[in-house]
Amino acid sequence: MTGHVTALLLADLVTGREVRASLPGPLGLPGGHPVRIHGRSLALDLPADMPPARAVALNSAWAERDGVSVGRNGEVGFPTPASLAMRSELPDFPGTVCARDIPELRSRLLDLRDRLRRAQAAPAGHR
Repeated sequence: MTGHVTALLLADLVTGREVRASLPGPLGLPGGHPVRIHGRSLALDLPADMPPARAVALNSAWAERDGVSVGRNGEVGFPTPASLAMRSELPDFPGTVCARDIPELRSRLLDLRDRLRRAQAAPAGHR
């Protein structure tokens, strides 16, 4: 499904048709937003009663409830509950991460996920 939708989007972009879609991080904003793409122009496509600042605030609040926040400088932060939970498994888990550090953190989190899955799957007494 994703490949098909992506192909349709690319076909529309190549032919210059107007595209309305939801994209993650358009125009450098945190979260996902509806956008209108026409030619080389990309603009938010929010409902008339939704100012951009409110859309950003809502996305930021939702992200924080999911355990992450994005600063104005692109730094990704982990609110206290998420940081504390992660530090129980990774004592040096950072409170914030710069974009350039995300690949390393991703690798560490995938390793942790695999370790936790193996521990969960192991029979009692064999952990």
